[in-house]
Amino acid sequence: MTNKEKDRQSRLELEKLEYQVERDEQHRQAVSLESCLSEADRTYRKWWNSSCESRGLGENCSLPKHQAEVIDKTHGSDKDRCIQLYK
Repeated sequence: MTNKEKDRQSRLELEKLEYQVERDEQHRQAVSLESCLSEADRTYRKWWNSSCESRGLGENCSLPKHQAEVIDKTHGSDKDRCIQLYK
């Protein structure tokens, strides 16, 4: 094998490695985003149900408009933060 062929082979191997690293990073980002969004949803449900409980009501109750808006807004902000971090 000539030096030129060896250089070409080395470049191809390097490109394969770079491609794999990029794919691995994309996969890691996708998994991290999904995890972050799941945590935002879990926190939302926990806060909502805790607010219901503090009023002597069952899970998924109807909360006063202001309280529901605060919880919903925080949930939206948490999801937006996930997207900014992992997209």
